[in-house]
Amino acid sequence: GRTVRVLVDRGKPVRLRAVRFSGGTSIPRERIDKQMTSLKSQGLRKRLLRPSVLAEDLAAVRALFREEGYTRVVISPPQISLSADGASAEVDVVIREGTRFTVGEVSYSGGSAASEEQLRAWTPLRQGETFSPRRLAEAEQALKERFDALGYPDVNVESRVELVGERADIVFEIAAGDRKTVGEIAIEGNRITKDRTIARALTFGVGDVASNQALLASQQRLYRT
Repeated sequence: GRTVRVLVDRGKPVRLRAVRFSGGTSIPRERIDKQMTSLKSQGLRKRLLRPSVLAEDLAAVRALFREEGYTRVVISPPQISLSADGASAEVDVVIREGTRFTVGEVSYSGGSAASEEQLRAWTPLRQGETFSPRRLAEAEQALKERFDALGYPDVNVESRVELVGERADIVFEIAAGDRKTVGEIAIEGNRITKDRTIARALTFGVGDVASNQALLASQQRLYRT
């Protein structure tokens, strides 16, 4: 058969001289620069242009703006300018931050196992606060944990967000499923630890509400026995 040889010339490393941002003036440049690992000194080693690292850095910058309420922020593709000898490069990035959103109206669909007053108390989002995807995910998780503790381990919580003006209106859609309780508890597979020792480590008993949190706590206690 024919032998094919491929020669790869990686070329010389390119030194990263600077990364310049334009736009995005709502967040101090010092905070933006902290997201840029590309700009951090590496001892005696020169800062090099690594496209994969630069992409991760810009993703971190985007996350920073989204955390501050700029949900629709756009980070432009980096424009790379090489020096005449190709040994160094400068990078320009445009940030279009857009509107800063705050939490608007918060409402609920489903979740009849709890009152609206309880739902609002369980939701760590308040009208007028800065809206961010992270806070929204934390609110979904908080509601799941509350329903789980009430005996709804299969609960599903999703959110719909409507961005209106400078406001993010949120609807939490809760599908709690059926309430479940613990039936028979069977202990199998133990060869060394006695059944009663395992039973004492359980954080639930027959007739208690079924909860993923209680099951996880029991598993952790069993690991320590």
